Order: sequence, then structure tokens, then C-alpha cells
Amino acid sequence: MAQAHPRTVRDEERFAQEPTFRTGEAIGNLFSQPTRASSVEQLIASGFGTLTTTQAQSVEGRGVWRDGRWQVVMRRTLTPQDATVEVDLRHRGPLPIAIAIWEGAHQERDGMKSVSVWQTLVFERPVPWWKRLFQARAREPATAGVVRQHQAPASNVALGKRVFDRAGCAACHGPEGRGGVRNPNTMAAEEVPPLILAGAGFTQEELKEKLRSGSIPAQLDPGGPMPQRLMPAWHRVMDEQELEALTAYLLSLLPEDPELW
Repeated sequence: MAQAHPRTVRDEERFAQEPTFRTGEAIGNLFSQPTRASSVEQLIASGFGTLTTTQAQSVEGRGVWRDGRWQVVMRRTLTPQDATVEVDLRHRGPLPIAIAIWEGAHQERDGMKSVSVWQTLVFERPVPWWKRLFQARAREPATAGVVRQHQAPASNVALGKRVFDRAGCAACHGPEGRGGVRNPNTMAAEEVPPLILAGAGFTQEELKEKLRSGSIPAQLDPGGPMPQRLMPAWHRVMDEQELEALTAYLLSLLPEDPELW
């Protein structure tokens, strides 16, 4: 700095380090802050020479330089924090996007930058855990049928079927637990998971505990409405024998042929 600007006077007074004397920082000007909460900064522009940072900084991110290549990940909620300057990403189709890059080694700054051609950002519906599990299972080498975790007596399975019907489980999980029932604003692809696949995703004890304790599905949009269909804690209305029978029935629904998953 001294070589580039030899006549610069540096103030060595102690008070120079106090924010009061750095007015931009003191009033909260984002450009004047000595540190950044994230390596990604959200800006907005309405034309040439108008690029400026936004007061709402809802984007987080990190960049890593490795093997001669930058890898950058940015994260933001689908719901805009400030709808006046942010795009609402909920229920969006393909979104046009371009990338601008400034490289300091090439003396690039302000309007001097490299800009990509238009790309298409595609928002895919989230894949629930049970679909990811079965997709992974489908890629495994074929085996001679499905190994059952638990072979329950037929009488116990029959009792479990009656408990399933009496509790109205089909209203959320579909007839015979085959799924397809919509549950808006949930991470599980906005539908209730099918029960015919429970035998591949849970052990007997895990499934029984799930039935006993219940669960609340994760929201796709935290700022949106609560999911309409929740998993109640069945221990309040079922005894241990009924929970055991219902577990046996659900485990029996797993198709023998993995292709049917």
C-alpha cells in the first residue's frame, strides 16, 4: 500500500479503531462491514451501474478452490425473506439464470467481468427417504426373493389387518397401505409414504416405536401451512398386543418381488 500510495497518511491514534469513527460501519452499511457472515453476498440491480447489496441477506454459501476449479454452493429458503427484492422459488418451473464471474488476477472489477450464456435452473420435487432407499435397493444385485425380517403368525397378521382398518390408516396411507395420498407442504414429495415398503425401511422394533410415538412430517416450506396429515401417537388408543399385531401386518405387506417397489 505504501508503494502504491506513498503520500497516504495512516492514523495511528487509538480511537481510529472504534466503530464510532468509522461512520459507514456504525450505521450498518453492508459495504463497510469488516467481516461477512457468509462468503456469498446477495445483490440486486435494475440496470447498468445500479448493482447494490440488499438489506435482507438470506443466502448462505461457501466456495472451495480445489484442483484448479472452484466449487460453490449457495443455499436459500424457497420462500423469499423480502418479496420486493427476492424471487419466490415455491412451485416454480424452470428459471433462467446466468453467472457473472470477476477474476482479480485479470484485473476484473465492477463492469469488467465474464458472463455466461443463459442457463436453466430446474427445481425438482424432493425425493422422500423411502423412495431414495428403494431406488438404492433396486440398483443392488438381484437376490432370490426378499428376506423377511420377521415372520409373524397368520393370526397375528389378521389381527393387525383388523386394527389397520379400525384405526382408519387407509385414509392417509391408501388402501392396503399403497400410498398416493396427497399431503401438501411436506418434504416427502408432498404425499404420505406408502406402508407396503415399511418392511424394507424399518426393523420390527423401529416400526413399532414409530407407531407408538407418532411423528410430524417435515415441512417443505417452513413459512407455509402445517401439513394436513400427521402421524398420531397410537399408544394412546392401542395396547401392546395391538401395536405388535399392526406391526406384523405392515411388515407382511412388503412385496416379494423388488421390481414391484
